[in-house]
Amino acid sequence: MGGIPPPFSSYEEYGKRTAALVGTDTISDAEQLYWDVRPGTNYNTVEFRPADSCTTIDDAVLQAGLCRALVQQALDELQQGLADSDPWSEVLRAAKWRAARYGLSADLVDPVAGELVPAGELIDRLLRIVGSALDDAGDRGEVTAILARKKAEGTSADRQRAVLTKGGTFADVADFLVRQTAQP
Repeated sequence: MGGIPPPFSSYEEYGKRTAALVGTDTISDAEQLYWDVRPGTNYNTVEFRPADSCTTIDDAVLQAGLCRALVQQALDELQQGLADSDPWSEVLRAAKWRAARYGLSADLVDPVAGELVPAGELIDRLLRIVGSALDDAGDRGEVTAILARKKAEGTSADRQRAVLTKGGTFADVADFLVRQTAQP
């Protein structure tokens, strides 16, 4: 089981469905749910699994700050009784695919509005949504500074492609990643 998880109406529903998967020997335990987002299996957390692939400290800090803000925003909205948007799974998959394919270099799918928008505008929309959560955690300055650098310098994928474009090999890309990851 991987990718974007199905929607659940409650944690209890998640537990029942997970138990059904274990009970049918589809998975041996909840740790085998390789969804992009899932409840933590060992801690009372939310796990954002794509964050496992950060290539720089800035990438990790940015993802941690945005993930924490998204979770806090969702919790705040639940406590306020605000209706949650339930984007269609096809739109979520399209958003994920375009983001993986194009990074910040093209229009991306806004999964809430269901429309294509420039990547920079989509980032700004996200920051408006999670802004108060970023402020509450003291993360807004760091997150916006890293995002500004990403917009100016590109993503890790952009930098990897640049190594190849300049005549490098895949071994050169691997060496580049090792150097980049080791930078303080």
